[in-house]
Amino acid sequence: MKSASSDHVDRLWRRVERFRSLFEVCPFVRMVAVTNSLAMGTSHAESDIDLFIVAEAGHLYTVRLFLKIATQIFGVRVHRNYVAGRFCMSFVVTTRALNLGQHIALPFDPHLAEFARTMIPIYGSATYDDWYAANKAWISRYEEFAPRLEKLKASRFF
Repeated sequence: MKSASSDHVDRLWRRVERFRSLFEVCPFVRMVAVTNSLAMGTSHAESDIDLFIVAEAGHLYTVRLFLKIATQIFGVRVHRNYVAGRFCMSFVVTTRALNLGQHIALPFDPHLAEFARTMIPIYGSATYDDWYAANKAWISRYEEFAPRLEKLKASRFF
């Protein structure tokens, strides 16, 4: 695995800021957050920009379609072999399904915990507050494992 470059991470954050208004004007989008490698500061030259999106209840497919078309028009959507520096909208839920804890498959799911703990909202702070309230109970169970999660992250490099 390649190490994260501060310049590269900064460049991806500038791209997020540049296209944030695209997500803000999308009908029925209530929240957008950066997740995974960019949120954790571990992205590399081939990394995409993972987004967690909350759509208004009843409008999941409208939001997915609108964002897919808009990001395709601007040439910034992950598509086939075009991944680096592009937006990946693989995490889309509605305001009726904010609690991700119900999707924990194992007694200990470090990936979902780290995903939730490191998410950085870029739009929709009120909805982020609702999302956090819905997830706070199960996320807090992982706080005692934070050193373990850090160790798991570090072990990926060896």
